[in-house]
Amino acid sequence: MQRHIRIFNKIAPVYALFFGYQLRGYRRLLKRHGREILTQIHNVLDIGCGTGALVRALSEHGLDVCGVDGAERMIQLARRFNRKRPARFAVVDAQAAFTKPASEPLSQTYDLIVASYVLHGLQKDERQALYAYMHSHARRFVVIMDYNQNRSWLTSLVERMEGGDYFRFIENIHQEMRDNFPVVQTVQTGKRSAWYICRCSKQDRNPL
Repeated sequence: MQRHIRIFNKIAPVYALFFGYQLRGYRRLLKRHGREILTQIHNVLDIGCGTGALVRALSEHGLDVCGVDGAERMIQLARRFNRKRPARFAVVDAQAAFTKPASEPLSQTYDLIVASYVLHGLQKDERQALYAYMHSHARRFVVIMDYNQNRSWLTSLVERMEGGDYFRFIENIHQEMRDNFPVVQTVQTGKRSAWYICRCSKQDRNPL
């Protein structure tokens, strides 16, 4: 995890170049796939928020959004890009936060917890800790935005260089979700991307 944080601190300026592109993409996805969720929630936690593009897109819907990331330079950029939005940000070491008693803002509960392209970079035990945290702190929904099982050689190359757990993640993603949440719906959002919409209550089984 510390290695990942060092890498993303270094490449934060590169991510900043794509903030506008990411923001437009998240706006389109929320408009196309998120309407019913957005009408049922008031506050959101974005885990691994990066430069804050998703935080900004969510806050534009009038939601109270908090973004956390382990990379301090990512959070600095997120605050800059969201300086005119009422969003909150915090530097959080996920490995420590999800295996020890949580402090603010992670000790709170949220209607929705999201993680965008975070899970595939974690090892299995780290993912399990994150699933457990999400399930216990989300009142309504957990939405994991990540790769689907349609691999490409370029993605495989990049993810191998980053040293995450991409390959095992995409092989086991559906089973991992079902093992940790009572209701899981997969929505294909692109050729190689999906939303894994997890409901935190067995009583709430209506599809979106």
